[in-house]
Amino acid sequence: MYERFTDRARKVMQLANQEAQRFNHEYIGTEHILLGLVKDGSGVAAKVLKNLGVELRKVRREVEKVVQSGPDYVPMGKLPQTPRAKKVVEYALEESRKLNHSYVGTEHLLLGLIREQEGVAAQILINLGLTLDELHRQVLNVLGQDTAGVSRSSLNFDLPDPDLPEVRYFNAEITRLTREKEAAVDGQDFDLAAGLRDQADKLQKMRKQFIAKWWKDVGPIPDLPALQELDAAIQRVTQEKMAVVARCDSEIERLKAERERIITEWGQKKLGRGNLTGEPGA
Repeated sequence: MYERFTDRARKVMQLANQEAQRFNHEYIGTEHILLGLVKDGSGVAAKVLKNLGVELRKVRREVEKVVQSGPDYVPMGKLPQTPRAKKVVEYALEESRKLNHSYVGTEHLLLGLIREQEGVAAQILINLGLTLDELHRQVLNVLGQDTAGVSRSSLNFDLPDPDLPEVRYFNAEITRLTREKEAAVDGQDFDLAAGLRDQADKLQKMRKQFIAKWWKDVGPIPDLPALQELDAAIQRVTQEKMAVVARCDSEIERLKAERERIITEWGQKKLGRGNLTGEPGA
């Protein structure tokens, strides 16, 4: 997955790992990737964030508000990514393909963070007074992409699949081929399964191209008052959800720490209180 990453993008992921360890976290979350992008300092994403007034100390302060530090001990080495962090990496790959780039850079990671709107990083950017659509535009402007006529609604949310006969046909055929492929795998006919997979992939590509062309022909979605109200409501509920998630995460960490404390005390009593050498107590 990381073979297309630039050296700087890989460095950002290493910095994200370091930031997670700095907070004594046992995982890499979207907030750590954001910290890595800002800390990098000289990539495309760092320049965009700097131009918008996003500084490392500000981001760290917001992370401290939203997510509490972990226990005193954190395993060294490469930490696992949360599901949302993994999604950000997947989105970064998609953004690179959409822009017809042969690489994944820091700008694509930032676009991935913007798309994962329920992640802690998106919440932090909003708390810093940024709007995700403006941030998206800034990235595309730096990359020389035309953003004229693109509405806030179309930037913030993936466009829905139109309910058209052609789309329903693609959906039905892809489902059929997927089921036949799974049956072929169960029957250990791997050559047939590979052929069916290729057919399904081809149809999936044709489906995406059809939908993209349809929306291009339709033109940009206007900022209708009803859409603006829905966008604001979705952002508000997302912020409320993130606050609840942050509180739950903090409580989980507290409970884990309490569990570790009880286990440690039990172990010390078994070996002899204060005996940390591993030798049997008297």
